[in-house]
Amino acid sequence: MARRVLEFAFRPRVVDLGVDQSGYSVTSVVIEWLTEATAPKSRGDPWTSTRALQSLRAALTSALQKDGFEFAPAGETVPVRAVWLKALRAEFKAAYAPSSDPDPAKRRNALKAALRRAFQDAHDRRLIATQESKDDQIVWEVDEPL
Repeated sequence: MARRVLEFAFRPRVVDLGVDQSGYSVTSVVIEWLTEATAPKSRGDPWTSTRALQSLRAALTSALQKDGFEFAPAGETVPVRAVWLKALRAEFKAAYAPSSDPDPAKRRNALKAALRRAFQDAHDRRLIATQESKDDQIVWEVDEPL
């Protein structure tokens, strides 16, 4: 279950408060709330930038539903819903459209390469996080990607 975060756009604004008893200018900073029209536009859903990322997200969602478990990442106090990398691989295989190459070895290699690229891309964009375990890697979706 992904946690939802509310975001409110604002900018700081310096306000002149006049002068003090010594004649020095006094200022303060206030928060100026921005309307939707003046707020910076969202960059869109980062998961939709490539077909492999879309397949990875579908695979992660499916794996979390089937094989997910509560996990407290190192240094965190709030548990997340996570899955083993092995289960994610199996779901990715089902979610990713296979190569049209007639050679099964080439299709297998194309699938492995697509998973590797999507996994690295998602990790680089901080869409997912991982933690090593003695048996396998643990993978979860990051709530607030960059």
